Amino acid sequence: MRLLIMHWNTLLPAEYQQRVLAPSRFEWHEDASVKASKVIGLDKMSRRCFYFHEFTLAEECFDEEGAIFEIAVYHEMAVAWKTKDGSWIRLKAYAMHPQDCTSRVSILPIEIVDEKDLGR
Repeated sequence: MRLLIMHWNTLLPAEYQQRVLAPSRFEWHEDASVKASKVIGLDKMSRRCFYFHEFTLAEECFDEEGAIFEIAVYHEMAVAWKTKDGSWIRLKAYAMHPQDCTSRVSILPIEIVDEKDLGR
């Protein structure tokens, strides 16, 4: 997580770099039991200006001997930056069955969204 905070704008396309607000501090939350994490970047007025989340959904399976194990079935990552005009630029990527060698990461096109569409 700390690496993400240091490089909070790495995934931001070059044409947007000068249009976004820089966070002055970060809050991060992790829940290992559900394989989820979230980072919120806050500006000097403590308003959100950066958002990141990732999570993995897993299901329980049984091997030939009846032992239970988990297999990842979906992984999602989303990152968003607040622009100086108040809109948000969001990048989202996901993978179905991410543990599978044939799995492909799908990166959705950059979107301009409202803050309410980011998640809490």
